[in-house]
Amino acid sequence: MKRISRKGIGSTTKKAAAFSDEEIDKLWQSKHLGDYNAKVLVRTILFLNGLNFGLRGGQEHRNLRYRPSQITSHEPQGQSAYLQYTEDYSKSVQGGLKHRGVTKKSVTHHGNPQNPERCHVRIYKKYMSLSPTTNRDDIFYLQPLRTLKRDLWYSRQAIGVNSLANFVKEMCRSANIGGHHTNHSLRATTATKLFQQGVDEQLIMARTGHRSVEGVRSYKRISFEQNKVLSNILNGNDASVESSSSRPSTSVDHGGSCTALSETEEMFPNVVFNNCTFNMK
Repeated sequence: MKRISRKGIGSTTKKAAAFSDEEIDKLWQSKHLGDYNAKVLVRTILFLNGLNFGLRGGQEHRNLRYRPSQITSHEPQGQSAYLQYTEDYSKSVQGGLKHRGVTKKSVTHHGNPQNPERCHVRIYKKYMSLSPTTNRDDIFYLQPLRTLKRDLWYSRQAIGVNSLANFVKEMCRSANIGGHHTNHSLRATTATKLFQQGVDEQLIMARTGHRSVEGVRSYKRISFEQNKVLSNILNGNDASVESSSSRPSTSVDHGGSCTALSETEEMFPNVVFNNCTFNMK
């Protein structure tokens, strides 16, 4: 292996690429994501489940049940509607005696009233309302009917394992989106989007379900804009020529609230030592 590595063979590993905001917008605008027909709707709910709940690409989607469902919808009076995903079985929590003390992942994802077309809560409710409720396979993702009815779009049979595993790959091929995108790209996108916005690693782990910092760090992808900022710094140029949106500008405190930091505060923080405050500038 060392000899062939020196020849450049097998020196790169193939990881699932994270989606950029532009690529996600392209999928929505090109109607590869949406709710206008049964095939697109079921792919959209898988896309949003993977992205917003940080699900692993293969088995965790397959493990989703219809009843009792790990995903529940809530509409508290006077508050925004949200979905609750509660993990009961996964790669890191397998339910045996060894994992009895492990805290199971529980994710709350709120609706998107600013962009209802892409609202996870709305998409979930529509999918569930058009799915059969009796005598069906206890699998969340169902095959579309060949002949749709007004209030029923899906059969009682589950989508095949291979078809489910290739949802994202086929969608990207049809939309002419390059790169190595798979269902697992959705989980990578979860970690990457939060990382690029400066979210604390502990909060990212709570969303993805990673049990170690090393595990969640392997999912982070540096964006093209962040690489440009690093290049400008190393080239001796002024990194501030890039727009403020091209680099993380938020910090998450221990209470979970996001506080915007000015450019000066990011670069030259105050340091407190022996009750004295020093400005590193």
